[in-house]
Amino acid sequence: MHYMQNIRIRDVVREGVVRQMYDLDRRLAHVDMADAAEAAAKVSIEVGHFGANYELCGAQSEYLSANEIAALISKETGHRIIAELVPLDAFLSSGRASHMGDYQRQGMRRLFEYY
Repeated sequence: MHYMQNIRIRDVVREGVVRQMYDLDRRLAHVDMADAAEAAAKVSIEVGHFGANYELCGAQSEYLSANEIAALISKETGHRIIAELVPLDAFLSSGRASHMGDYQRQGMRRLFEYY
């Protein structure tokens, strides 16, 4: 599951590119944080949810790849958007990852290598 907020639509449209550090054809569930928070709040205050399991991501047939997300943003905005693979080492040594400690970098590496 990935949060939609990790895709900065304004930046994507301005730059014309969706960037990620793993296979551009890997299909994943994308969830809005507000929707996840609403579901969590509901089950934590209502009776009858103890021990329950809920599917928050929908069917796998609805998962999207970076290439599919780029195509959808292109269609909706009328701007040409492509997906671009960013090498993991390049990301981890970039300014965007400069705030991360070793533990976080190792976790990111394990996560994206898994994908």
